[in-house]
Formats: sequence, structure tokens, C-alpha cells
Amino acid sequence: MTAPTSPATSLGRDDSGVQVLHQEVPDVPDDWAGGALRAQVLLRFEVRADGSFSVRILQSSGVAELDQVALQAAANWRFAAAIAAGQAVASHLDVVFPFEVDD
Repeated sequence: MTAPTSPATSLGRDDSGVQVLHQEVPDVPDDWAGGALRAQVLLRFEVRADGSFSVRILQSSGVAELDQVALQAAANWRFAAAIAAGQAVASHLDVVFPFEVDD
């Protein structure tokens, strides 16, 4: 069993202008050992001008348990808002959380 690879963004500023300050990679649930799975969850982070955020699923993995694991990890992310004309502004960031479990 392998943990998911790093979400498809890295620490730093992305094209949306949102700066990722801290990210957590979700753990594959222990009860998935011995199986094979390749899935991904697409999450959207709505980052407000003060850096606070909400997160929602844009595309489910098709497995409710994996979706929840991704959301739990996402709740621990931290951001700095995008900057436009010298002011912090609301923006969003889409992130793919890939899961790979091998026999």
C-alpha cells in the first residue's frame, strides 16, 4: 500500500495568486491494505481575502471514505490570499488529491 502522492500543487503561489502556506497529504485508510485502487478527489478551496477558506468536492473519487479523508486533510491547509492591485482578494484554488493503493 502506498500513500497518495503529494496533491497536485506545491507550497508557494500558484496561477490563481493564492499562496499555499501549509498542506497535508491525506493518509490512505488502513482497511484498504491488500486491495488495489487508483482514484482521485478534486477539491476546490475558496480562499477569502483574510486567508480563511472553505473547501468542497468538485469531483468525487466515487468512494465516500476517500472523499472524507481528502476533506479532513484539506481542513488543515493554510493560505495567504491572492493579491490584486496591492490588496488581498478572494480567489479559489483547485487541487487534485490522488490515491494509489497497491496489493
